[in-house]
Amino acid sequence: MSNANIDRYINSGIELLDLLTDYSHAPALYYGQVNAGESVHKFSSKNRVVREVWIIDSEDGKSKLEKVTLSELKEKYPNIHTEGREKPTDYAIDIIRAYPETFDETSLPVAFQPFINTVAADYSNKGIIFMPPADKTYVVEVLGVFHSSALSDTYTQNWWSFNYPDVVLDATLYRWETVHQNTKGANDYFNSIKLNITGMAIDKAEEDSVEYTTMRG
Repeated sequence: MSNANIDRYINSGIELLDLLTDYSHAPALYYGQVNAGESVHKFSSKNRVVREVWIIDSEDGKSKLEKVTLSELKEKYPNIHTEGREKPTDYAIDIIRAYPETFDETSLPVAFQPFINTVAADYSNKGIIFMPPADKTYVVEVLGVFHSSALSDTYTQNWWSFNYPDVVLDATLYRWETVHQNTKGANDYFNSIKLNITGMAIDKAEEDSVEYTTMRG
């Protein structure tokens, strides 16, 4: 088997582990630049969940954006493409796919085009839309849950491979056995995975409980 195929099974197994667990290093912080006039920001589709979005002003520091639904954002800012520029205060998860994916907004009358909120399908990114549009340059901070970085010849380690290499091996072999339709072998490896992640879940629950108790005083 080629190294590329081995990497594919390993990384597929790690993605499975990400989806099965809420482990301590799943949350991560992403930073990106927002320029004046912008109201949409895209980042890697490796993001699974957006928990918080903050705007960083070089003069005033951080301010947390209010999470709203896309419908609520459109209701609050009906002229979403012509709103005046200010410091952003609200955000929603953006839809960055048109249907059909060949849709061209220029096929509609010109008077309606400023109100069409769509872009070409982008499978490699996830987006947030914030309002009002930025009045100057900011940095956006996204606190979210992200998939682990894929392993490769140049990127040889991530949280799973460093802390739980045996679980990574189980997950890799589970993917292998599944593809080759060995149900018994796949079940054995999956049971081993569940045994390990159950222990991790207990640790995470205890950690969260300690934080909650400390906050309550």
